[in-house]
Amino acid sequence: MKRFNPELKKHLNNVEKVDFHKFPFKETQINIAYTHKTRKAVNKKWNDRLKTADALHLPMIEGDEKHGQDIYIC
Repeated sequence: MKRFNPELKKHLNNVEKVDFHKFPFKETQINIAYTHKTRKAVNKKWNDRLKTADALHLPMIEGDEKHGQDIYIC
């Protein structure tokens, strides 16, 4: 079993003391969204950026406009 990095473990055990200014924002494929609106925007951005010409398009489930959205399997 792989062990935690000691530096990471130190932060995990003292979350309330972490200086977030030491960890500047970095755009990645994994983002945390607190609203459906943000989640949809992030998903769309990455789907559009990463999809290939042969990607499989899965349309949003009909009637699920509030939570659903089109996706691509690449």
